[in-house]
Amino acid sequence: MKIYYLGPIGSFSEQIGKKIYPQDNLVSLQTFESIVKKVENDPQSIGLLVIENSISSSVHQSVDLMFESKAKIISEAYMEITLDLIGLSGTQFGDVKTVYSHPQALSQCSEFIRKNNLRQMSAQSTASAANYIKKSKKIQNAVIGSKYLADLMKMEVIKSNVVNVKHNMSRWIIISSRSKIKETEINKLTVIFKVKHQPGSLVKVLNQIAKKKGNLTKIESRPLPGTNWEYEFWIDLEIPNGTKNDFINMFQNETLEYRIIGSYKKGKLYNS
Repeated sequence: MKIYYLGPIGSFSEQIGKKIYPQDNLVSLQTFESIVKKVENDPQSIGLLVIENSISSSVHQSVDLMFESKAKIISEAYMEITLDLIGLSGTQFGDVKTVYSHPQALSQCSEFIRKNNLRQMSAQSTASAANYIKKSKKIQNAVIGSKYLADLMKMEVIKSNVVNVKHNMSRWIIISSRSKIKETEINKLTVIFKVKHQPGSLVKVLNQIAKKKGNLTKIESRPLPGTNWEYEFWIDLEIPNGTKNDFINMFQNETLEYRIIGSYKKGKLYNS
């Protein structure tokens, strides 16, 4: 089975992909959009999309793609993220003037970057940033990434754990065009829905969720094109085992439209 992830080799997505699917064929792609398209066109494949981070919040590109995609969330996974400043062999901290990384990683280390007056440059992934620095051969360039990446690229850790908040965790959704999970194992839902554009409409839905002992873990909104600031909502919802149909009935009764884009089992936490 092919497992598509945001690459190149050495990215956090590759790391967690190896942990979840050690026996499968991991294939790196360069954009979130290409991952979603591959999954939509190949029912035997799976995609890994990082969806949010405990410091920098949602990865909006992934959320936006799932609003439009026909793919389903079949599971999720979490990983503790440690970000280090890494550079070419022999680089000293005083040599570094510019740091490269994925925008999410740069955001998670913004205080360190600001405090040390470092210039920041965005890259498609932490791994692509490391590749660029290896090719540049300039000790004034460094990357914010993982020790795993440093070891893989034969680079050195210059400063360890440079994140704004030391407890840093990212969440991935695993997407596919089909799901094999047993109904009795489902204890989490991801739902996109619309309600009437009037006071109290969203509150009614949230009250019904609370009455059914649902635990809301994420909520986002997106404006509906062509409307006068009407919105579509995304929620992640922990539910008691065996109650999926009760929640589906509630969404049928309390919303104008809804889509279950994920019914799955709560994810496992992995160490990086």
